[in-house]
Amino acid sequence: TCKRFQHLLKHSTLLQLVVELAVHGLRLQTNTNLKDDDGSSVDILNAFKRSQEAWRKLEPFKTATIPLSKYEYEIYGHLFAHGLVSNTGDFRGIEFNDLKIDCEAEPRSAPVWKRVEDIGIDILDYSYDVANDLLVIVENISDNMFHELVCFWWPWDVIVTCSSYSRTRVFLMTISDGGPHPQANTTCLSFKHLPFQCSIKIVDNYLAISFLGVTNFPNTQNETLIIWNWKTGIMCYVRAFSSSLSF
Repeated sequence: TCKRFQHLLKHSTLLQLVVELAVHGLRLQTNTNLKDDDGSSVDILNAFKRSQEAWRKLEPFKTATIPLSKYEYEIYGHLFAHGLVSNTGDFRGIEFNDLKIDCEAEPRSAPVWKRVEDIGIDILDYSYDVANDLLVIVENISDNMFHELVCFWWPWDVIVTCSSYSRTRVFLMTISDGGPHPQANTTCLSFKHLPFQCSIKIVDNYLAISFLGVTNFPNTQNETLIIWNWKTGIMCYVRAFSSSLSF
């Protein structure tokens, strides 16, 4: 049986491709129309082997430069997202680049897939899930704003009330058009916390955010992990940690 399989493998580039992909945790798409006798499977197999060798040597076939105005960036699937700084120096925009490199351009660049100069709020951090067309934005509330709103009741010309600024807001939007996400029962999650740093993870229907900041302003600071079901808006888990947290 082993010799027969070895014989089949030796004379079938399509089977070799399937095995090679499986070794690296990949597989062909179900609608792929490849045949042993048309040469396409040979080309794909050779290209895949060259790609794996390039990864092993860390010698990419193509490189591109994406100018960054802010260090907050994230890669998911074929999209590279990075923050944009406004004219006032605030973090309020995001640009998405398609990682299909434009080889005709000089210098080589990753084409802009979508660019939003101003989302409408100051951004602390963000993350996204391409599969669910989900963009998560955590609002940034500065210490000065918190002081002014809580201590002086400054009359801000915004829709929300002053008291709502004592809560940090998490917005659930679509990547495609930036609107409220239609699958979320509530597109604005909130909690009593004043974070100055956070880390976001999205897995299926669950949104986990680790917040480093102060809860009893301005004397105590800790790290808090909150997990929501972002579709239902239900907070599934919350816990404060006195030490740093990695998840």
